[in-house]
Amino acid sequence: MNRIFRILILSCLFTSFMTDAALLTRAGASRGTDSFNRTVQLINDPLFNPVGFESGNILDSFSYNSFHNYVYSTPADLCHFAIQIDPLTSQAHRTACEWQFNQGEQLQLQGSLEILLLGSERFSLIWSITGNGNTWEFPLYTTDAASVESALFLDVTMPANMRPGEYSVSLAFSQSAAAGDIYFGFSQITDPVVCAELYDPPVNVCGQPGTASDTFSWRSSASKLTIVAVPEPHTLFSLLLATGLMGLCRKRTKHL
Repeated sequence: MNRIFRILILSCLFTSFMTDAALLTRAGASRGTDSFNRTVQLINDPLFNPVGFESGNILDSFSYNSFHNYVYSTPADLCHFAIQIDPLTSQAHRTACEWQFNQGEQLQLQGSLEILLLGSERFSLIWSITGNGNTWEFPLYTTDAASVESALFLDVTMPANMRPGEYSVSLAFSQSAAAGDIYFGFSQITDPVVCAELYDPPVNVCGQPGTASDTFSWRSSASKLTIVAVPEPHTLFSLLLATGLMGLCRKRTKHL
């Protein structure tokens, strides 16, 4: 009876282990600091002159540099923001994370977002998983900024044809401006304000060079996602039975 009880306990523990997804951490890559920031403004009723942006109603703005992705396919607070600086190289090290699921398990991913510009008309969010010759996309579209949170979740049934192996997962976020609005991007260092004598008679005209668009999009770096094969029930039973029999044989050998 004790042997049977031990096998049942091992079975429960092994099954529990096999059905728990994990967010694994590993050593992060080194990245240097950036030399300049870039700013994107959401502007209503913009006015441009021949040298650049002149005026308009700034609804919201966002400044960034390439050290951060600003959209992440893993939890940013756990996997990206624990930054340490190497005093010898002045390089920054981040914690990198990867996902691991068992085949057939529910896909539950968490990402993070930092680039929501209030006043945008429409938002789109797309989770993409690629590997083994397949790509799956899980889109979400919304016009309600209040429904877009900094923590982004995916909770879907794993595709039936997602075989064991390694995949990459990424997150794309896009926001669209309403009619009469634009997103205007510039760097105060590489895009200084320009002034010139224009028109006839000459008038001193100043403007901010940059780029204008009706959408502002960002894509996360790809994270690793591993799907692990789960033993068939008869294989698992055979493994547990063999474990129990091996223990029994050891005890009998000791008594001989």
